[in-house]
Amino acid sequence: MGVGRDGNFELDALHRNGSSSHSPDVLLLTAGGDVYSDFLGGGRRRFLNPYLGLRVGYARVAGANDLAGAGTIGVELFKSRYATIDTDVRVLGLFGKPNSELGIEPTLGANVAF
Repeated sequence: MGVGRDGNFELDALHRNGSSSHSPDVLLLTAGGDVYSDFLGGGRRRFLNPYLGLRVGYARVAGANDLAGAGTIGVELFKSRYATIDTDVRVLGLFGKPNSELGIEPTLGANVAF
């Protein structure tokens, strides 16, 4: 949920393969946004708009409550008034007791206006 790249909320509910639980095994709720570089077109180009982003929020993994923080680097491969295709890499950290974890999440996405 959100408005453009400026700010949005994300809810990820994941179920592990082979898990017998009916509730999600991993739950992430984060808020954040992305910004374009003014030196590289400011997001106004039709092709190859780079962006950087930050996110912070809550994570519940294997029954543990953690603070989630992430940084994103990405590029819009194609952008028009009605559709966007982009790819990014997000580095996600989960910070809690007794351990902290770090993960990398590559994505390829498409957004279509309706």
